[in-house]
Amino acid sequence: MLVKKLKCPTCGSNKVTEVKSGYVFCDYCAEFIGFDFVKMEDESKALFNMEYYIEHSKWPDETQQYLTVIQKMGEAIASKNKSEYIVNALSQMELQAKLMPGIFSPKMKVEAYRQKFFKYYEAFLNDRIDDNMFDEQQEFNSKLAPLTSKITMEQIDGVFLWKLDDVALEYFKAIFDYSKLLSEKTLNYPSVHLYPEPISNDSKELFIKQTMSAYCKTLSENDFMKLAKMFGLDNQYIEIPEVITKEISCGCCSSKIIIPEESKMTICETCGNKIDVSTNAISCQNCGSSFTASAGNASKCDYCGSRVQAL
Repeated sequence: MLVKKLKCPTCGSNKVTEVKSGYVFCDYCAEFIGFDFVKMEDESKALFNMEYYIEHSKWPDETQQYLTVIQKMGEAIASKNKSEYIVNALSQMELQAKLMPGIFSPKMKVEAYRQKFFKYYEAFLNDRIDDNMFDEQQEFNSKLAPLTSKITMEQIDGVFLWKLDDVALEYFKAIFDYSKLLSEKTLNYPSVHLYPEPISNDSKELFIKQTMSAYCKTLSENDFMKLAKMFGLDNQYIEIPEVITKEISCGCCSSKIIIPEESKMTICETCGNKIDVSTNAISCQNCGSSFTASAGNASKCDYCGSRVQAL
């Protein structure tokens, strides 16, 4: 079968099962591989219910709350108000976790992981703002705005897509360059050590590649492959043999999980816990200890007492 090339930096295995969220984990050792920005985009779009908007002439209350926070973040950028921006950015993240859970790791359903993630995110915001984020963001937006207004659309098989002309190429180059800059910055911030998943130079490369992949839906297949070739990303799809899979039950919530036969560890997409395939033991995301739940009804870690059931 033909799949997106996602190779685990820990064990070297290729991703072979369906990607279900914006965070991708290895099918064989359950380590973090990277992000799927297409999944994230799909999840974000689901928040904006156009049928509801047309019928009521307004967005649902939760959507409007989210948009209000986004507006306040924009105002904070314009006024370069650091504290106001951080408060609203954290609120935005809380709302996203509630309204768009698919853009996050399934582990966000576990309290210990969630706390680590938000601790990292607040530290990252401080690092990012101190690194001239406000001026940098305004400069980037001012560069994209005139290009966005000149994008040409064409209808292909009943779908309106971008035409890959000089304007679109300039737009994509700006995105690519900015993604490269941000990935390099992020890896050098002190806050990176707080991130609850392993990060390496492989993560930087993956971030750039998958940022560009997020734009595949805006272009025809031929144009996207042309763009991928220009940025050296045209080898990102590989043919791998069919993989024999099996079904197991999660040791925490008893949900059914499809895994490759040779899998050793897996992530349950339902409750977010890391499961040892051979023993069905749960790996605590707070203290790292492994314990076996009774009858798939775990609630707390046997060793540190951290809650392991989904929030």
